[in-house]
Amino acid sequence: MSKAQRNPAFKWMLIISAVLLVPAMIYLGFWQLDRAEQKKQLIQSWSQQTLQTQLPSLDEFTTRQYLNLKLKGYLDHQRYFMLDNRFRNGVVGYEVIAPFYTEFNELILVNLGWTQAPQSRDELPVISIPMERLTVMGGARQVKTAFSLGPNSIQRQWPIRIQQLDIKHLSELLGAELLPIE
Repeated sequence: MSKAQRNPAFKWMLIISAVLLVPAMIYLGFWQLDRAEQKKQLIQSWSQQTLQTQLPSLDEFTTRQYLNLKLKGYLDHQRYFMLDNRFRNGVVGYEVIAPFYTEFNELILVNLGWTQAPQSRDELPVISIPMERLTVMGGARQVKTAFSLGPNSIQRQWPIRIQQLDIKHLSELLGAELLPIE
């Protein structure tokens, strides 16, 4: 008696698996191609946008996810936030988020990029924030309120380590109203 004759249930299970998995894999392949096309169109729309030199109204973010901005102003070089638990190539670090005062005296957040975390959680990396007037260019997005399991930060010494961008909480820490734009 051969193996196939001894265990016919295994043969049927193999056939049923193949019949179900092959169409599922084909569907997922087409879904991936569709997502790639959507991202290509999104990147193309970003590159075709003109740079806005004034902050847009929040209504403009309902039609577009990102807007290209070119703003002049000053970074708050003494008070900034370290957005915790950000990984790059498997290395833990922080995104440095600084308040930016536009030439029209509006206050928004500017993401200055990622920096590697020190070995100890008790230490924060030392960051040098420029003091002179700057022109910042980049994609701006509206910051939405995120779900939180607890308070964002209880520390009051700058820079402040935070888990997420909570505009209301960050406005309280800064003592000024932040626009919900990063």
